[in-house]
Amino acid sequence: MVKTITSILLLFLCFGAASAICRYPCFRFEAGTWVSDRSTFVWSCSDLSVLTLNGFDKRMCYARSGPFLVSRRGNTYRCIKYTAYNSKAGVSLVYITEPKTYFTEPSICDVCSGRYSPQVLIAKRQNYERARQLIAAPLGCNRPPLCPIKDWFNDKPCDDSEPTFDDGFMCKSCIRY
Repeated sequence: MVKTITSILLLFLCFGAASAICRYPCFRFEAGTWVSDRSTFVWSCSDLSVLTLNGFDKRMCYARSGPFLVSRRGNTYRCIKYTAYNSKAGVSLVYITEPKTYFTEPSICDVCSGRYSPQVLIAKRQNYERARQLIAAPLGCNRPPLCPIKDWFNDKPCDDSEPTFDDGFMCKSCIRY
């Protein structure tokens, strides 16, 4: 009986830990390298939770909730909201907060607040100016569901109907047969 309960507890802990793993959306890995007007972003199937920025700067996927993702570099965090992706054109639109520094582990609610700036990312093989004209979407809400309002002037809470991208697990382009 004790052995069975221990096994169930260990199984629960393993699945609980696995569900807490944060990964970038699968569509990032299909192209691998994306560019903006000033940076190069590389996602690799060797580690689905890491983004390499401009060849050396590593950003970890820290937390996800629906279309919101928090990236981390040291004790600096940014909230990214995925709003649009055009697979045929190889272009995506994200909204990003300014970097915020925390000396203790923040929640996604702590980081995803305030003002966001739009950023167009294109698959490296595409023409940036042409692709930029193919995508547009408003930010809409800027707080994950269930996060309390922190800034009454800028915060717009999301509900559960907000579109979401894949969870970063089982990416077709990363599966080795």
